[in-house]
Amino acid sequence: MKKIIQLLFSTLFLTLLFIQSVAFAEEVNLTPAMTSNTSPSGTVSASSVYYASDYAAWYAFDKRTGAPAPWIAKEATGWIRYDFGSSKSIVTRYEVTSKDHEAYTSQSPKSWVLEGSDNGISWDVLDTQTNVSNWARREKRSFKIPNITDYKMYQVRVTQTFGGVVSVEEIGLYGGIAAAAPSTPTNLKATAGDSSVKLNWTANTEINIGGYNIYVDGIKLNTTPIATNSFNVTGLINGRGYGFQVSAVDKKGAESIKSVIVDGTPVSPLPANPSGLTAIAGDREVSLLWNMVSGATGYNIKRSTTVGGPYTTVANNVYTSLPYKDTALTNGTTYYYVVSAVNTGGESGNSNEVSATPVVPIPANPSGLVATAGDAEVSLSWNMVPAATGYNIKRSTTVGGPYTTVANNVYTSLSYTDTALTNGTTYYYVVSAVNAGGESGNSNEASATPQSPITSLNVIIAEEKVKIGQEFTSNIALKNAKDIYAEDFTMKYDNKLFDYVGVEEVPGYKIYNKPTDQNGELRFIVASQGKNFGITGEKTFLKLKFKAKAAGTGKVDALKCRIADTQKEFDLVEGACSEDTVTVEGVKDVNRTGEYTLLDLSIDAYYFGELASNADPSKYDANQAGDEYVKDEDLVFIANQMINNANYTPNN
Repeated sequence: MKKIIQLLFSTLFLTLLFIQSVAFAEEVNLTPAMTSNTSPSGTVSASSVYYASDYAAWYAFDKRTGAPAPWIAKEATGWIRYDFGSSKSIVTRYEVTSKDHEAYTSQSPKSWVLEGSDNGISWDVLDTQTNVSNWARREKRSFKIPNITDYKMYQVRVTQTFGGVVSVEEIGLYGGIAAAAPSTPTNLKATAGDSSVKLNWTANTEINIGGYNIYVDGIKLNTTPIATNSFNVTGLINGRGYGFQVSAVDKKGAESIKSVIVDGTPVSPLPANPSGLTAIAGDREVSLLWNMVSGATGYNIKRSTTVGGPYTTVANNVYTSLPYKDTALTNGTTYYYVVSAVNTGGESGNSNEVSATPVVPIPANPSGLVATAGDAEVSLSWNMVPAATGYNIKRSTTVGGPYTTVANNVYTSLSYTDTALTNGTTYYYVVSAVNAGGESGNSNEASATPQSPITSLNVIIAEEKVKIGQEFTSNIALKNAKDIYAEDFTMKYDNKLFDYVGVEEVPGYKIYNKPTDQNGELRFIVASQGKNFGITGEKTFLKLKFKAKAAGTGKVDALKCRIADTQKEFDLVEGACSEDTVTVEGVKDVNRTGEYTLLDLSIDAYYFGELASNADPSKYDANQAGDEYVKDEDLVFIANQMINNANYTPNN
């Protein structure tokens, strides 16, 4: 209940305050002296009329008493109404006059309400009176109301009398004619500032102007009129839009209609130009860094391929983190950049200009460099470096350099041979990788000492494997020789696995002794036949023939090698007399039992002189000595295998 009373008092106070702010001229009677329900203006109506000819509704608005008569309703309650028609009026006081007749005591209104409406359907209660008593005959009573609203029609609705029908002699509606309000201010302009908006408008020309009221989003800002035709609204939120209006107020407090709404959005001041812009080139990209600008909410990145622009904006309102990377660029092209700062106030000027030329990254240092010495040369190899387009080869005769580049941008393979060197001198090498981005650091250092090649006598057997009974050739050759015309050497071979068959001479070279098998060793003395057959470099000058006779791996080895040119003779070091091996694959016994017995000998004896294939190949291996016929060699081989078979013993 207390809150309701407080609310009523607050409403009354605000209403009175508003009324005081409106200036009125002298109070006037708002209705004419009516001569009918519709003349001379407006319309009078009532809920009912006791007698239309004697107690018409318009009698209550004829401004006379006693004649012709009052308005009388048929009931003890009812209403009487005045409609202003097309116009509206503000009623601030009304009068009710009791009947000029002895029946006034019972027919005078006791309780009623005054209501206003624009449509006759919905009514606003403007005043309520209850238990109004002690009426005198033809007594006029006046009631002031705090009304500030103009209505098209007003009515008195009687809710209670003193027992009889409703009867009213006269009703008067009064109100002040509002003084002419000032004209609405024009040309309102809003200029945005930092957390503020400056308002300017054309000053009113009326002589009684007392000032202006400022409205922000429909809410009055000032408590007293503003004296000038400009005002700075402060305390606003930057970036938020506001609607501004202004009205004029005269010295009596009459206020004009508010101006049209003008929008304004306060903004932060423009940020300063960025400074300290730097550019770092990368592989198809440029990274940008700059000093942060106070108050900036973002940055615009601008690029050109020409000094000084024109620039194209490649990124707007960037503010994720620094640096900013401009990607998908063309390596080798120079790009020019500026940066501007932005906030709600707008965009700053450009920063200093910087440029950068993106390039592929410098390759990594090569690794795994290996140097191998040769005759007056060194061969180099190393591991591949991704993104390298070539390699620089550098050489020194001192550990750690300094190095001289001996080959640039090598990329035929991951190897290089450095030639025309001095045998016996140690060379030190490093390798660097190169591409469009530049040159890497040096690889590990590798060294090698080229040497003159050692002359060697080589034994070369083409076959790796042979079968029992199969012949094979051992080629005898000199390598790294120079003008050699005679050779003296011994050949040792595994006579348990091979039989020496003989020699095949090479044209231009002749054996001048008659070597015979000496328990696995043969000595050969060979000479060239003329200066055209002197051996320089590598040359095969003799071919020895052997025949496999038993399974196993055996070798043919050169020993005691001596050579001679026309000036002197040379003994080759032990390592320069080489050897070679061959594997003799064994055969299965004839009947494939896993060991040689008298039965194997008997089967081959049965097929003696015939093709070995006449014995059923799916059951027998009759070919034991490597010939397609079964001969004595096959039977001898079987007999020897029987003798060597420890599991086979004769009949005891």
